[in-house]
Amino acid sequence: MKNDPSDKKSKSKPLICPYCGAKLVPGLTFCPRCHQKITKETLFKREEEPRYKREERIEEGVEEKFKEKKEPKQERVFVSEQEGTPWDERDSVGFLQGIIETIKEVLFSPSELFSKVILDGSIKDALIFALIVGSAGWIIGFMWQAIFQNFSALIFMKRFGPIGHGMAYSTGIGIIYMFIAPIFVLIGLFIGSAILHVCLMIVGGNRSGFEGTFKVVAYSTATQILAIVPICGGIVAGIWAIVAEIIGLSRVHDISTGKAALAVFLPIIVCCGLIAGMGVLMPFFFGGPHYRP
Repeated sequence: MKNDPSDKKSKSKPLICPYCGAKLVPGLTFCPRCHQKITKETLFKREEEPRYKREERIEEGVEEKFKEKKEPKQERVFVSEQEGTPWDERDSVGFLQGIIETIKEVLFSPSELFSKVILDGSIKDALIFALIVGSAGWIIGFMWQAIFQNFSALIFMKRFGPIGHGMAYSTGIGIIYMFIAPIFVLIGLFIGSAILHVCLMIVGGNRSGFEGTFKVVAYSTATQILAIVPICGGIVAGIWAIVAEIIGLSRVHDISTGKAALAVFLPIIVCCGLIAGMGVLMPFFFGGPHYRP
């Protein structure tokens, strides 16, 4: 019986994968490294072919399979699919146009506006928008107040003397108050956002962080422009701001409208509960009617 030359070669030399060069254990039919099928023909063909051809075959058969492993890992960059609000696109549409279009969308299509809010880790742009629009709303409101107070002051000065002078003085204070409006807007913006965010956390609706809540409150200040309407403008602005905040929280934090509304009204509910509780407990602290037997 003739001996198989391949058996002699296998005993004299270690078994090496012809595709990747890994050392093989006798009896394997697949290479544990490159998972190529191993046969006697391919196993000992390695010794017969030129070195440069083996290298070409290795490049074709192995390197493509392990290409992803050889390539350095690249840092994942998340790019928002949202196009941004008109205010975010002010460099292309114009500064004034960006403000006007954002105000229009907050007033007439808040759902669409807040669906385009970009969460990029920065609140700077939203803060600037709120300071501009919020301060403008305050100033317009004070202007109407000054006009009506001056008109009333003229009447009272003619009829009641010193009382009219007092009202004129209060009007002057109101005019000075207009110029510090941005400070009050800034303080109110952060305090309001913080309170609203805490309420949002209580109801389990915090999905986009404080940044999302802050941007909702900031863009909702666009409703303050309704103060341009005398007498009832401020009231309408306040009501519409609540509506805008509910819609904004729902879109930005991706929660239900009911949960967003609960977060917005929670401070009012708590305050009403405290007032009611104080009303019930007040007779016990200050003493109620005592009845003697």
